[in-house]
Amino acid sequence: MQHGRARREGAAVRCVSIRQPWASLVAHGEKTVELRTWAIAPGPLFVASSTQIWVPDDPELARWVREDGDTWPRGVLIGQVTVAEVRPARADDGPAAGYSSDWDPDEYAPEARDYAWVLVDPVRRARPLPPVTGRLRLYDVAVAAVAVRRRAE
Repeated sequence: MQHGRARREGAAVRCVSIRQPWASLVAHGEKTVELRTWAIAPGPLFVASSTQIWVPDDPELARWVREDGDTWPRGVLIGQVTVAEVRPARADDGPAAGYSSDWDPDEYAPEARDYAWVLVDPVRRARPLPPVTGRLRLYDVAVAAVAVRRRAE
């Protein structure tokens, strides 16, 4: 099946894999900006959690990740959002992108190649759909498979 044709016919939705804990924060609506080095067209987007967990440089945050990391769903489809806007990243995108509350926009100068995907309408799945084989960049997920599993829940 050609991915572009399937998406145009409504048989597939774009999906992005995001490392935990960021994926769960997106699905819960707590992370409303995704910073990437590439732009996409606005529209629906499935969110899959990567099998890998983000491990921060900060020792205190790293301890939190090690303690809670086993409870985060990994390698599964955990939700859906709508990409409302894609624009050049700004220095003040940090808090919405999930950076710490002591974010200093003066210390972050977005690269000219950085894009901010503005995320709205998060829908978190009550039960994640395993397994999702993540890929780099965007990939398609068949809507029919998601709908069948949703009815079974």
